[in-house]
Parts: sequence; C-alpha cells; structure tokens
Amino acid sequence: MKAWKSALAVAVCGLGLGLLPAAHAQFKPTPAPGGAPSGPAGPSQPQATGDQFTFKVCNRSKVPLFVAMLYKVDGGAWRTVGWVPYKPGVCGPVSGTFPRNDFYWYAEDAPGNVSYSGKDAYGCINSSDGFDRTVSGDYQCAPNEKVVGFTKIDARSINEGITLTD
Repeated sequence: MKAWKSALAVAVCGLGLGLLPAAHAQFKPTPAPGGAPSGPAGPSQPQATGDQFTFKVCNRSKVPLFVAMLYKVDGGAWRTVGWVPYKPGVCGPVSGTFPRNDFYWYAEDAPGNVSYSGKDAYGCINSSDGFDRTVSGDYQCAPNEKVVGFTKIDARSINEGITLTD
C-alpha cells in the first residue's frame, strides 16, 4: 500500500497536477470560475449520479469549524476553495457537486489551532481569509498562506459524508 501511494504521488507530480509534497507545494493559478460553494444548506440532498457526488459535513465538535476543498476541474487544473463554515452540531451538504475520483478535504477552527489534515495531497490555504483559486503548473504559496495536507474522499465518506469530532 505504501509503495502504491508513493508511485501515485510520483505519477501525479510528474503530470504537474499540483499535488506535491509539502516542501514543494507550488501551483500556477488561473482565474477561478464562478463563486465559492456556500455553507450548510439544511437537510441532506440526494447524492448526484455518475462521476459527481454531494459533499456532506457534520461538525460534532465543540467549536466552529471551517472546511476547505481541493478538487480536479475540467482541463486538468485543480481548484482550492475555502472556507465553508459549520457551527457545532450542524450537519449538511456543501452547495454543488464534486468529482468522486479527485476530491480532497481539510478542516480547521478559526484560529487554526484544531485541524483535520491528511497526507493524500497538499495545498496552500489562507487561515484568516477565504480563498477560491484554480491552479495549474507552478504556484508558490503567498506570504499569508500555509501548506496543509488534505484527505482524499473515500467511498464511505462519499455515501455518508464526513463527521468531525473533538
């Protein structure tokens, strides 16, 4: 499994898709299409069909959390969007649908003290402000940004959503 992940990381980096180790997180931005997804939208919506899904989040922690997303868009570029707010006890979908195969998430509290990070992909985020960018190629994180690890969505999370706990 470890060798498979390493081979995948090398292949992705070789293709210039912007999923790089933290020490080399560079992207080349292009204008982002449309607006950022909005926050929770009440009751869960039905799952999308085909290669898309509805991303659902449940905040079971005691603090407000903010979710960022990294996903592939048409043309091979990657879009990084944040922040979608979730108050304690709130569950709901993020507006829109997202690609099943190329979707990663990250969450933190407002000060960035509590984080839910992963090791599947790395991207630049701004903990103190919203962001919405489409990147392809080289992009160096801005001085007000930091590199964080994102978690790849899995089949269970596509169907049930993610639950963030203390």
